[in-house]
Amino acid sequence: MNIKLISQICYDARLLILFFFLSLCSNLELAGEEFAWDEGVDVEAIPEAIQRRIDFKVDVWPIVDKHCIKCHGTSKPNSGYQMMTREQAIHSGDYGKNIIVGDGLKSPLIHFVSYAVDDMEMPPIEESGESKKLSTKEISILRAWIDQGVSWEEITPPTVTANVKAQSRIWWVEGNKNQFRQLEGFREDDGAGLTSFSINHPTADGSEWYLSGSVWDRPDEYRMLIGYDNPSGVWFESGIEQWKSFDANTGGYSSQFSNPAPQLSGILAQTHNDFYLKWGIRSNDGPSLTVSYNYTSIDGQKSLTSFGPAAEMVGGQYTLRSIRPATKARDNEIHRLDITLSSQEDADVIWEDQATVVWQSLDEIRSEYASFGAGVVDPEERTDRRDTWDSLRGSNSIRFVKQIDKKMQLSLGHSFALMEGESVFTENFIGLSTPFSFQGPVGQGIVLNQHSQMGNMNLSSGPWLGGVNITAGLQFDWLRQDGEGQVIPFPGAAPQTLDTGWDQTRFTEYLRANYTGLRNQVFYAETRFRQMSYDQSELFDTVIRRMTEANHRHGQYTAGWRIRPHSKIGMHLKGQFSQDTSEFDHPLDQKFGTSGNGYPAFLRDRNSDSIELDGRVWWRPHSQFRIENSYQWAKTDFETSTDMVSDFSGAILSPGGFIDSAQYETHTTGMTMTWAPSYRVHGTVHGNVSRWDMSSQANGFAGVNPFEGWTWWVGTYWSYMLNPKTDLFISADLNRANFSDGDPDFAFGNGLDYSWKRARAGIQHKLKSNLSAFAEYSFSTWDQPSLGGFNDFEAHGLFVGFDWHLEVEKKDQKYN
Repeated sequence: MNIKLISQICYDARLLILFFFLSLCSNLELAGEEFAWDEGVDVEAIPEAIQRRIDFKVDVWPIVDKHCIKCHGTSKPNSGYQMMTREQAIHSGDYGKNIIVGDGLKSPLIHFVSYAVDDMEMPPIEESGESKKLSTKEISILRAWIDQGVSWEEITPPTVTANVKAQSRIWWVEGNKNQFRQLEGFREDDGAGLTSFSINHPTADGSEWYLSGSVWDRPDEYRMLIGYDNPSGVWFESGIEQWKSFDANTGGYSSQFSNPAPQLSGILAQTHNDFYLKWGIRSNDGPSLTVSYNYTSIDGQKSLTSFGPAAEMVGGQYTLRSIRPATKARDNEIHRLDITLSSQEDADVIWEDQATVVWQSLDEIRSEYASFGAGVVDPEERTDRRDTWDSLRGSNSIRFVKQIDKKMQLSLGHSFALMEGESVFTENFIGLSTPFSFQGPVGQGIVLNQHSQMGNMNLSSGPWLGGVNITAGLQFDWLRQDGEGQVIPFPGAAPQTLDTGWDQTRFTEYLRANYTGLRNQVFYAETRFRQMSYDQSELFDTVIRRMTEANHRHGQYTAGWRIRPHSKIGMHLKGQFSQDTSEFDHPLDQKFGTSGNGYPAFLRDRNSDSIELDGRVWWRPHSQFRIENSYQWAKTDFETSTDMVSDFSGAILSPGGFIDSAQYETHTTGMTMTWAPSYRVHGTVHGNVSRWDMSSQANGFAGVNPFEGWTWWVGTYWSYMLNPKTDLFISADLNRANFSDGDPDFAFGNGLDYSWKRARAGIQHKLKSNLSAFAEYSFSTWDQPSLGGFNDFEAHGLFVGFDWHLEVEKKDQKYN
């Protein structure tokens, strides 16, 4: 054997053994690195873990992104240590295991960021000696995060998104344009604008900037919202909006008159403004603060359901009908400031305190028109009543929620409010055909003060006995209201003093129980009781006009059953009975100087019983088909007890006693069906029909004639994917009502009969992956025979526009 060869082999073997031994020692040393930092660690420098549940995105990632990612992201991480995934955060780098899952105190990462190991401070101390050490709170959060298992959610670079939808529209309307405006909510003239736009700009720390809104070529229609959302810090949101609402200008209708449906000239419209600003500080370690301010205003004219008289000679007889439309001009402003302070969500006792201040300034003029000359087309007289109201209201509400144990939660609340307001009213009569003007009553210096207190307690417990849950509540509230002022009946008259008072006390009790012990079933029962008493007084020029004491009791009982024996079928049945009783005691009432003859002083008792049954069934025989049916029946009976009533001559108008005064009954059934026979086609059909019956009588004798009728509503929507780039859709709906009061000689003897039909059809085509164009045709028609066709219209609309969506990944070197 070659001695030289054997010697070489032995030499190589020794080298291999030495290399293996050194490698083994190196591996043993590295393996020991998991706990190597235990020695020489300044434990006193490590803060305690924060005592609450940690949310990775809200609590941890903002710290990592702020202090760590710059050096330990995806771009050339220092020491090979990356923190872009959970595995990397635990294991990567040149120093072995950085995190001991479940033990923050022993984790090197906590040692480094606490500056508990010399020459391993993270972030490093700069050459200038400046330190960017994490705060004690940040270290406490990281330690708690490790103690709780190192939860991790995928973090991706922020993506900025933008969406713009623009539209141009044009309507052709024949008929009553005011009725069209009221129903559709906008004017019939041309328009173009951005129906919606939005920009969302998230940041790496989980916060987000956002902007959205809409704007049309008319300056009175726009909406804008801007905000910054921060899950754990300062956030804000602000929005402004302006829009118009419209009312029809037609009054009542009398087919016997030559001018059967008087109309007002011009457009009845109101401009609505809304502005708000919210600002707050969210905190996971202490109270959170929210401050909000809201301003709303309404300016313009609206129609009223109050009608003025018109005269006509019908069959040689002078006849009056209340068919002239009325209006209300409004200039109202409301300012509201809310300050809310709330505890952290996982506090032992959750609490919230909200203080509110509301300023109101209301200026309204109610105008009613009348003509008393037979056959007069234009109104002869207008009555204007102007009411101004300025008030300041302050309130404070506080609530506490305490989880007593796993099965019981207690909540307590209290609120109080103070309000002071001042009002002035004037009434003027103005001649239109023959010029004249004179002033009616004037109220001045009318001051209203109000003070209220409320307290409540609620207890939730369960489940008990295999599935019983119980909720109980008790509430007490008290209200005191005083008003005083002066009224001048007519110009030159001596002012008369008005003094009113209202004291109210109310208790409410609530109890609900449900049982879930049976599979796929829920049984529940609920009771609610309320007892209220109040004292009301009215003194006019030191003479008592009214003194009323009343007691009111309300009881409501509800029971229901929900069952879903299979994922494809379910049912819900509910029944409810309620009873209201009011008792009145009027020690003194005066009307025109006669005692005991004023309304409502002759009322002694008022009772009502209501019952309601509700049933719903849903069925999904196939994943592409679902149907739901519902039925509801409700009935209410009213009873009244009164004193005897006589006229000025002493003749008896009503003998008094018990009166079976009214009855109200409805039946409503509805259906909703959803069907998707293929991936290209999807459609829904839904609708309901209701039967209404209302009658008023006095011990079997007809008072107001029975008012009965039907309402229908049905709608459908279908979409069809013509090809991967083109979608078609069509929709239609019908609203129909037919009511009659059975008295053709009454002022509104024609009842209510109308139908409103609408349909839409459109196409949307994808020009690019993020850009689509669309076109739509709309049809709307209103037919109302009960108003003689004066409100009828037919409208055709055309809409064209585009929808653009953009996504841009935010470039950041630390993520690349």
